[in-house]
Amino acid sequence: MWPGLPRLWLRGNWNSLACAVLFAGALNLSLIHTFLWPLWLPLPSPIWLWSILFLVWTAAAWFGWKQIPDLLLVPTGVQLEAGKPDYLADAQATYLKGHWEEAELLLRRQLRNYPDDIAAGLMLATMFRHQGKLAEARRQLSEVRGWDAAQNWDFEIQRETDAINQWRPEDSGELATDLH
Repeated sequence: MWPGLPRLWLRGNWNSLACAVLFAGALNLSLIHTFLWPLWLPLPSPIWLWSILFLVWTAAAWFGWKQIPDLLLVPTGVQLEAGKPDYLADAQATYLKGHWEEAELLLRRQLRNYPDDIAAGLMLATMFRHQGKLAEARRQLSEVRGWDAAQNWDFEIQRETDAINQWRPEDSGELATDLH
């Protein structure tokens, strides 16, 4: 029932944090003005402050309550939008041919169009690992872990993390030599 808390708690939204902090500040200001220093603010009566605070709280609580069902839904996969191309299949074919720069470009386009595409994010991390770019692979995996749908991909994410941790320099050419 705290303003901003549902979206802050379930999505980590920074705007909701600002809303929650501002409401806390307004509540503290109202308490201080009412009980400690009534003459501190040039208001005719603390009733005005409490009335405004109550109205803001009521509106924010109603708005937060209406958002909860949407916030509890965890996206399970990428829903393709009409008019936006799906670059993932092209990236997979290009990746298997060993054209990693082109595959990276296609995967980045896919992630720009569909920011929560776990398969594209994992594939990008795998491609970085095959190229020996372990720092980028770890960064990509940590980013993927933060996505809402990542909980369904824990096994794959852990498997890729283990592969990065066990990586050896001779592994970088393994895919390209297997394909020729």
